Amino acid sequence: MTVDEQVTELLRDYEEGHSSFQIAHFIVGAEGPTAWGMYQQALRELKKRQDMLVEIELDLDLARHGRRCWRRFDRVLGWLWVPWRIRAKRAARRYAGLIDTREDVRREFEEFLGHAEMLKRQLGKVDHAVLEAQRWRAKAVLLATVDLETHRILSPRTVDFMLNLPREMRQEVCHELGRRYQNAPKVLPSESQP
Repeated sequence: MTVDEQVTELLRDYEEGHSSFQIAHFIVGAEGPTAWGMYQQALRELKKRQDMLVEIELDLDLARHGRRCWRRFDRVLGWLWVPWRIRAKRAARRYAGLIDTREDVRREFEEFLGHAEMLKRQLGKVDHAVLEAQRWRAKAVLLATVDLETHRILSPRTVDFMLNLPREMRQEVCHELGRRYQNAPKVLPSESQP
């Protein structure tokens, strides 16, 4: 078996884009702990893939046109213009790469679409303002919980994050943390902020 054949055999296991596990747990799932956060991430990724598919189709149209031109040059010039032949081979390789990329982007698109539809069913009727507030409140509680569990004190990053929340929400988060942890702050260091 030649080295090229060995590499070709190994590359059959190569996955160009994100795996299903990665999409579910590290892209969509990373925006938890609320379904709304995960839904928004799925929609962002879905939109990106939709835009990518449009661009790939435009690139494929250009490549198809280019392949026709290279074939005409080849018939007219024959082997007189070796650089043209090399360019034609490059164009054919690029075209094949675009086809592979399109299939992988379509697969990811379908996965994100599935996550978005499932989360939309789970959410039901959407009230953006309420869901956004719940999302950021849950994120604050999660950040603070991780800090208190690992360091027994809020990190400057978490304090800064919480200070960006509305005052009432900050107080709710501090109250909730106070019930769980005796070392949780009752108020944040800069609670004089609005």
